[in-house]
Amino acid sequence: MDAASGMPLVSVVICTYNRDALLRGAISSVINGKYRNIEIIVSDNADSAATRAVVESFQDSRLRYRANSTNLGIAGNHRAALREMRGSLFGILCDDDEWEPDLLAKLVPVLVRDETLAVAFSDHYIIDGNGRIDLASTEASTRRWQRDTLGAGSHRPFHKIGLVQQSFSMAMGAVVRTAAIDFWDFPLEVGSAFDLWLTYLAAGTGLGAYYSPDRLARYRSHSASQTAAMSPENLRAAQYVYSRLLDDLKLAEFHDCFRMRHSEMEAAECVALLRAGRIPEARTRLRSVILTRRNLKLAAALLLAVGGATPVRLAFVGYDHISRTLRNLRNG
Repeated sequence: MDAASGMPLVSVVICTYNRDALLRGAISSVINGKYRNIEIIVSDNADSAATRAVVESFQDSRLRYRANSTNLGIAGNHRAALREMRGSLFGILCDDDEWEPDLLAKLVPVLVRDETLAVAFSDHYIIDGNGRIDLASTEASTRRWQRDTLGAGSHRPFHKIGLVQQSFSMAMGAVVRTAAIDFWDFPLEVGSAFDLWLTYLAAGTGLGAYYSPDRLARYRSHSASQTAAMSPENLRAAQYVYSRLLDDLKLAEFHDCFRMRHSEMEAAECVALLRAGRIPEARTRLRSVILTRRNLKLAAALLLAVGGATPVRLAFVGYDHISRTLRNLRNG
């Protein structure tokens, strides 16, 4: 506990939904870590009784269980849990990921020493569904998010590395200064893109971000997480966040990037709706892509892909056509 306040210095939030087997590994990675001055809030989303049983099995006084009476969605669950934190620093751990034993021990002192920093983050490993480290995917992830060229140490401001490069996620190997986030500015529409929204809020303080190239967390890549990431609802949440970033005139230098990302998410949502057989919704969203005029080339390609097609064609040929279009636009 913090000697002055009697409160834990670091709050760790783990939001979960019916993943009791993976949840045990996530909790264990924090409880067995080297840093001890913590509270761990596990927040279920109207889960089965198995979630509570997993939490209670640890019998650790630092572990606190909270339950929502109804499913609040991913943003609602995180918002509710984050508002109950007591620590002056916090970290978010997804229920299927894990931390290395020294993550907090290495990142917390950085923020304690330097009050001009809002966040300290690290590189991370990619693990498969069975928890095995995939080194090839790990290296590819480091390059994809440009952490291989990101210098160790402080970066200020960090709008570019956080919102454009997206070199880090608030829900993956990051420790954040609680005072840097206005938890009352947390719209439910951010959905699964809540971590990008939190990055936006923290970057807006003018404080800095510290990067450690050590791989201090493990991100689990498995079919369920990949499918969820490309669901229409999650793609719509990303669109909402990008629309809010486009409303911020202080970020004008990055607006071209945000417009393209927003257009890509709109198109990807059309693809996801087609794949799910939700044809009327796909056509409605397509009309929105066209009317917004954010990307006429993309809109025209989508229109050719789905215009006048039968539901069967839309679900198969149209989906393949749009997928190829998206790949070509990204590559060219």
